[in-house]
Amino acid sequence: MSDLSEFIKKYGKPYDPDTDDYDVPPFQENIDNASKSSAIYNMHMYWTKQDPYVVKRYIEHYTKPGDIVLDAFAGTGMTGVAGMMSGRHAILCEILPACIHIARNYTTPIGPKIFQKAYYQLREKIEPEIKPLYKTHCHKCGNPDAQIANTILSDVFRCPRCKSEILFAGDGRWEKMKKGEKFSKIRCNQCRNEFTLKAHGSVVGDASEGSALRSTWRSHRL
Repeated sequence: MSDLSEFIKKYGKPYDPDTDDYDVPPFQENIDNASKSSAIYNMHMYWTKQDPYVVKRYIEHYTKPGDIVLDAFAGTGMTGVAGMMSGRHAILCEILPACIHIARNYTTPIGPKIFQKAYYQLREKIEPEIKPLYKTHCHKCGNPDAQIANTILSDVFRCPRCKSEILFAGDGRWEKMKKGEKFSKIRCNQCRNEFTLKAHGSVVGDASEGSALRSTWRSHRL
């Protein structure tokens, strides 16, 4: 359905002041520790991206099944995904072509078997050319033919005590952060000194030594 007016005519309903009594209290659930580890969320990175399962909670609080939900700055379409998951109809507006492409494919239903078949056909064609680009040397076992599974952009900090560099996503913190855990302190893996972080990466009592030195990519290997 390409015409927006047709979409609204089909799924919407006119406001009736005599019968409509919309009165919903503010959403008050705590989502500070909401998980960002769902398969949909982790499929690709995008700035300000939200997990659709969190968006779904807002939609279900403020609307009813069959209602229309509008996201005027849709990004990669998580509101549309959440709307489909909760039985709502979503209108997504976005200006960036890449976002439009991703959002359209997120919200276009397709049979799992058809999708799987198309994936393997594409993989068979491009894997010989793509796979060598992700070849790396495993830092644990020394395997020279390891493959990069994913990369993480992480800040690097300097320990105020021993001046060692500390990868913020290291020491198991990244796996915990994916589940929603937040870190206000980090421990140096050299001298075991633990220090508290302020906003923007500075540490209490030593902003110059504890500031983030740089950002770097960390690779997960297969």
